[in-house]
Amino acid sequence: MKAGSRSRASENALVAEQIRLLSGPIRRDLVSKLGGPTFMALAEASGSNADCVARLYLGRKGCGCQTTLFLLEKCRSMNLRQMLKIGMDVEVMARKVAVSMALLHWGAKVDGRGVKFILGGSCETASRPENAELSSHGTGSPGAASSTNGVRSSAARQEATRRTTKLWLLDFHRVRPMTMDNQGLANASRAIWFNEPFFPRPLQSLQIQKKAWNAFAMSYIAASDIILRENDEKQFLELPRLVICRLVHLERKLGPSRDAE
Repeated sequence: MKAGSRSRASENALVAEQIRLLSGPIRRDLVSKLGGPTFMALAEASGSNADCVARLYLGRKGCGCQTTLFLLEKCRSMNLRQMLKIGMDVEVMARKVAVSMALLHWGAKVDGRGVKFILGGSCETASRPENAELSSHGTGSPGAASSTNGVRSSAARQEATRRTTKLWLLDFHRVRPMTMDNQGLANASRAIWFNEPFFPRPLQSLQIQKKAWNAFAMSYIAASDIILRENDEKQFLELPRLVICRLVHLERKLGPSRDAE
């Protein structure tokens, strides 16, 4: 996304790229870490151990019973507990989400209504040494020829594993133009709050929830400041802070009813 100046708003654009599914080896590793041998066997038996993408639900702490759902959906969701279980850096993900929303709000000037964040594959691949395949070849010993298919399938698995995994932003069909006034602030804050699964929530009890929210809020303000200053819109520097304040207000006012559902 190009964050253009206000006078060149018509030149703002999104760069479209195909979102690849997470590769089989990565998928199997996720299932293994989240559910262990039992869930791995279930996934293999059900045929659901296919490539997938994973929605990142930074706003949901989750529970252990949701691992089964992770196995059954093509577009799977991953909550905070699951992210911690596989060793994902939740604060880094929260910062990436925050910067993306700052770009939408103050760069592209849209409210971000209905957007989604997923982990998916990319056309890019990670680099590896040129001689990495040498150890896969036989040395002329008996049985070397019969291992050719195994070498090929191993190479295919390595290629799939080496594909980079990225955080993707998608579904822009519901976004609305954002004005630099109270109505625009209301639209931006409600677009985040009512899209709760994908965004950290303020005023939560768990330590990981607090860390995710703090990382999101600080990064959103910092990224917004940079964008507004680069666009020569310093008069709007207060607005990102007001968005964060409105999110806290919405959580305080409506959060208890959401948790009771």
